[in-house]
Amino acid sequence: MIQILSFGTLSKLYSNIKNNLPEKKAIARAVGLPNHLWLESWFVVFTVLRNYCAHHSRVCFRTFTFPPKDLHTTNLPWLKRLPAAGGRLREHLYYQLCAIRYVLHSIDPGNALTSKLKDLIKKYPSVSLRRMGFPADWDTEDLWTVE
Repeated sequence: MIQILSFGTLSKLYSNIKNNLPEKKAIARAVGLPNHLWLESWFVVFTVLRNYCAHHSRVCFRTFTFPPKDLHTTNLPWLKRLPAAGGRLREHLYYQLCAIRYVLHSIDPGNALTSKLKDLIKKYPSVSLRRMGFPADWDTEDLWTVE
């Protein structure tokens, strides 16, 4: 049944599980996040971004009002240089993509997100990565180099 749910419904289903149930924490840990608070935050990020994309909204220079909850300790590769706390860079596309890459890597380590993103960037070299929150050396972060 879960395979046919919309992403928003799946997000709401997860957030409606009682916080004190060990299964809720286990689900978050299964995707590499410390606990349910992170997964609920990141679900909001993924749902909003997915909805913008599905409804043909421009996402490249958008300011996102729900940045992902910060990770400070992880089991998987994450960002060494986090955007400053409270800074606007957390509200740009790059940070949203980092959260997607992190969870996607935990679910499907052989995914092609990084190569597809790099191909897209090469295809449109005139689009400003800086305006989307990408640091100059973004592709050297462990998050983007691990396969």
